Amino acid sequence: MKIKIILIVGITIVLGGWYFVSKNNSIQNVSSITESNTETDNWKIYKNTAHNFKLNYPESLTITTVGPSKGEVDATGDESLLSIGIKNGNQTMSFIINPLGSKELGSYYASAKNIVDFLDLISKTDDSGKVVRRFIGKDTIDGETAYIYEIYRGSPNDQAVKGWSQQIFFQHREDIYEVDIYRKESEGNKILSTFKFIK
Repeated sequence: MKIKIILIVGITIVLGGWYFVSKNNSIQNVSSITESNTETDNWKIYKNTAHNFKLNYPESLTITTVGPSKGEVDATGDESLLSIGIKNGNQTMSFIINPLGSKELGSYYASAKNIVDFLDLISKTDDSGKVVRRFIGKDTIDGETAYIYEIYRGSPNDQAVKGWSQQIFFQHREDIYEVDIYRKESEGNKILSTFKFIK
């Protein structure tokens, strides 16, 4: 009887320890968003006057938006849709900014009163029931709680981004920010670590 109790207690401790270590390791990977890095101090600065924020990005990348003719044009500082990447090449990341309740956000999300409501409405599976978005943790971006997901991009027409990548959501005032990091997560997280709201 004592052997059974010792065996059960031992197994419980081992399983509990494994769960704790694996859970903490997955969250540690997420915390890289808020790391400071002196390397980013020498990067170019983008300021957005429409949404009052700024961020730094490497010399090798450009910030673009969709122009009137639906083509890629250089960002001027008042956009709600941004792409950061190699000009006319692969994107590293993108920002989509829409106010809660706006037509741009869509009528499906009209009932959302805050970021948590909005995230509850976002689909986690595709039409076949396959999981395509999974929550992996929280972090902070300039004082705002950021909700970090992995999203599966399986578009047969876009093999460059096929697989799991990061998708981050946060709210500032009435705006919902969606940040997609397509590749080079470490570079995308460094860029995001420089994000600051302009007071």
